[in-house]
Amino acid sequence: MNNKQNRRAQFRRYSDRRVTALLELHEILFYEPVGAARNMLLMNTINEDYQTDRVALVQTVSEKPSCVTVLSASEKWPVSGAGTLLEGEGIQRIVLTHQHFEGALTLSKFRSSSAFSISEWQSLWERDLGAPASALLSVPVFPRKLAPAFLWLVADSGSREWSSHDRDLSEEEALMMARVIQQGMLGISR
Repeated sequence: MNNKQNRRAQFRRYSDRRVTALLELHEILFYEPVGAARNMLLMNTINEDYQTDRVALVQTVSEKPSCVTVLSASEKWPVSGAGTLLEGEGIQRIVLTHQHFEGALTLSKFRSSSAFSISEWQSLWERDLGAPASALLSVPVFPRKLAPAFLWLVADSGSREWSSHDRDLSEEEALMMARVIQQGMLGISR
């Protein structure tokens, strides 16, 4: 694998970006040893492609509807990473919203959503994501017979508009993560 800086800007077509991103994730899954280092490498690769501030794979906690646990996170994730619980009314609203709508949710702090109350909205951006944030792409990951999970791409400062290509690619990556989780290939104990 190559370490390229600003790889995303080099692609003129979405199809080139898509193939490269998915191949990089496949290479990591098949050539790196299972464990926390590989999981972080997966998250860092996604983070680099989207040019976000941080990325995490989180899973719902059945006993606490307002809580998720971090399964894996990029090195820029502000809290301690895997195993960390994130909770708050904003997180609860994201989980509930995913139950009513298919596909990725694109949220921006600067454009409030009618699905959220004012307190849920403020809680989400100020505390719930582990640090203040300004944009979130939340993609459902539904491994069979396991608790729902989400791939979260977070921008911490400034506005971020998520393109339809961002949403489409993130949904493909989430499908890959679902397969990896259900086959026990992330090396995460549940």
